Amino acid sequence: MAPMSALAWGAGRDWLPNGIVLEEEVGEGSFACVYRGRCDGRPCAIKIAKVEIEGAVERLAAEAAVLGQVRHAGWVRLEQALEPRA
Repeated sequence: MAPMSALAWGAGRDWLPNGIVLEEEVGEGSFACVYRGRCDGRPCAIKIAKVEIEGAVERLAAEAAVLGQVRHAGWVRLEQALEPRA
């Protein structure tokens, strides 16, 4: 089974839904941080936008739109893109 990932954006990490657990930060870019974690008990990578950076949410949303359509053995599969609940 291919690894999976989840992209998320919101006001920090506290709003993540049940079933998604952040374990450790493994990388950081200009507009997002990447964490090793678990989604419904399965290992995954979770990328969270830095909401304090102007345009970060829009950039991650655009990335999710593209990754949601890509199927390639060398890329992780996008499992879900999450937005905070209102």
